[in-house]
This record gives sequence, structure tokens and C-alpha cells, in this order.
Amino acid sequence: MKIKQKIAKTIGASKIVNLMENINYYPKIIFYHGVTEEKIVNKYIQANQLSFEQFKNQIQYLKRKFIIISLKEMEIVIKEKKNIRRNLISITFDDGYENNFYTVAPFMDKMKIPYSIFLLPKLIDEDHFIPTYYIRSSIFYTDKPYIEIPSLKLKTSIKDEREKIFWMRKIISIYKNIGKPYSDNIVTELMNCLSLNKRKEIDEIFRTEKLMSWKMIKQMTNNKNITFGSHGLDHSILNRNQNINEIQNQIIMSKEIIRKNLNYCDYFSFPNGNKSSICNHAIEIAKNNYRLLFGVDGKVIKNSNEQKVISRIGVAADFDIFKAQISVFSY
Repeated sequence: MKIKQKIAKTIGASKIVNLMENINYYPKIIFYHGVTEEKIVNKYIQANQLSFEQFKNQIQYLKRKFIIISLKEMEIVIKEKKNIRRNLISITFDDGYENNFYTVAPFMDKMKIPYSIFLLPKLIDEDHFIPTYYIRSSIFYTDKPYIEIPSLKLKTSIKDEREKIFWMRKIISIYKNIGKPYSDNIVTELMNCLSLNKRKEIDEIFRTEKLMSWKMIKQMTNNKNITFGSHGLDHSILNRNQNINEIQNQIIMSKEIIRKNLNYCDYFSFPNGNKSSICNHAIEIAKNNYRLLFGVDGKVIKNSNEQKVISRIGVAADFDIFKAQISVFSY
């Protein structure tokens, strides 16, 4: 465990959390990805998955300590500063994993808790996983003793897990910092490191990474506690290296596809979501097409009317660190 995590864990287990809960008045939005009842096979490939027990403990804590409101209600708080009161919080999910349907929805419905899910419509249409999953799984489970990415002029041996982790992180960083079609080439070339049969086998092992179908999503729209928004077409990063036409496509076309299927799409969550992952052009286009835009900076919502991209907090799996993030480090 890193030093920062150790500090957070210590604070989360202390009375400091209780003190901060009583003096902080800023609204918060948190986000999750997948929630699984299955055993985690590989923590690097399934990095976006939280165990159901961890998720349940966190949600029960939030219900005790906070007033959980929908994004629509939070929009009123942000834009009009109405009904601002201590401990308001909204819960969101990025990507739209299949286990949001099978695991999250029944539990949240039973708890009568509102939440929002940001979708990737192109990946839903094509029944594909998220691109970084293909990078991770190809490196960890290649049929060959090396990986090769011709577009990067890269060919390197993968001897052990340590080297796999190193190259996985390095290549994902490159992928996220370049634009299409170069990023797509990286994924395609890495996928060639696995045979088709091996790919099917690996995808079955990691079904936690599968996204919901439109049939599932439409079924969920019957629940008025659930709101859907866009996360772009296919999780492409909308930074300054991305083609301007591609940025427009990701923002506008994703909305059109979601509206075609669900009749509405009012909110946009930027893939990756930190400041270096969002260029000003993307913000301006999204602002003209959505009511609210969401990023990731781990902070509460302050000076709301001046914010172009609304803050969200990505929470840790560890319960004490989670409490510290929510009540101490987000200010």
C-alpha cells in the first residue's frame, strides 16, 4: 500500500471523519464502474471492478450519512443553488458494465436509491469491451513470448508479471495520449497477439468486463430512479491530440444514438475525465449539447455556476480510504 493510501486509511478509521461530516456543506458526486459478485481473477485486468460486498458496505454507509439525490436534483442544486443542505450526494457509474444490470440495479432498487450510468453506445452496438481491456488482456495472456505493435515500432519480450504490468501501463498511457486512428491501431495490433480461440476464452473468463445490451438498458428505464447519459462513443480520450472531427463525433453522435434508443440524453461524462484528458474544444462542444458535463478531479462541488466540468470523486475499494476520500480529502 502506498504512503498516501496508508495515510487515508488511518484517517478514515479515525474520528476525523465524523468531525468533517458535521462541518462540510458542499454537495458531492461520486462514481463507480463495475460491481461484481464473482471472484476477481486478475486485479490488473479487472481494475474497474468492485466486489459487491465492498459496494454494499459503501452504499449503506452513504445512506446513513448522506442525503442521496439524483443527477436531475443535483442539477437544480448546481444551477440554481436551491435546497442546498449538508451532505447531499449523487452516485454515478461510468461505462455501463453488464453487472450494473445484474448486480447494481436490484440492490439499488431495493434500497430505493437514485443513480446514473454513462454509456458507450458504439461499443454497445458492436458488442465490444472497452479498448483498454483489450490492451490489458492481450499483454497478460498473449500466445507469444513477446508483444508487437508495428505502429509504435515496438517489439518486446514479456518474461514475467512485472514486465507485463510495466508494458501494460506504458502502452495504456500512450494510447490515452494520442488520437485516432493511432489509438485504434494499438488495440488492433495488440489483439493480434492472441489467437481467435484464445480471445474467446479470455473474454469468457473476464465477463465482468462485458457491457450492457440495449435490451437491458431499456428494461432499466422502467425504473425512474435511474438516469442514463453519454460517456462518448467508445471511450476515446478527448484531449488536445484528438482530431477535432473525432471529438465532435464522440460527443454529438453518442448523444444521438442514446436518444434514439432512450428518447433522452442530457448529461455527458468525459472518458478519463481529468484535466489533461479534456481539451477546451471538447468542453465547448459538449457544453452546447448537454445540460451538465462531468469530469474527475476528486473534489466536492464549489463555485458551481462557474464550473464548466462538474467535479466527481472516484472512490477506493477499501472502506476506510473510501470514508477519508468522501469526508476529508475531497475539499
